[in-house]
Amino acid sequence: MDIGNNYNIDIHKMTDKDFEGAALLEKEIFLHGMNAMDFAKACAHEENIYTVACVDGCVAAYCTVTALYEDADLCNIAVAECYRHMHIGTVLLEETIRLCGKNGVKRIFLEVRESNSIAINFYKKMKFFEINRRKRYYKEPEEDALIMCRDIK
Repeated sequence: MDIGNNYNIDIHKMTDKDFEGAALLEKEIFLHGMNAMDFAKACAHEENIYTVACVDGCVAAYCTVTALYEDADLCNIAVAECYRHMHIGTVLLEETIRLCGKNGVKRIFLEVRESNSIAINFYKKMKFFEINRRKRYYKEPEEDALIMCRDIK
């Protein structure tokens, strides 16, 4: 898939070739994150749907979902700073949602910091809607989480 600026993007389920790149991106974006071994262990579990978007063979974004029965939790979506605003996150999440539906998932849930308006707007664009709030869910700094949901048809 061409995303403009002559970049070619490959979206696929995370494999052993992607663990190091995903771990580097995780470290770049999140305070406490998974390492390559954590990604390897998580991908070994059938209920986890981990996807990546690679540009020129390098991990530009990843998405992690845990699916149990008809419900799934979107645990993380991360896009490298240099690839933001290029719709990689949108295309990656659409493919992840498609894979969830193929695996029998009917609903996807997520938590997001109430102050993260960029993420909230992105999720709304992706047809998620707010269903509740978790008080003091996040630490460092402490903050409430909005719980959002999307039905998969």
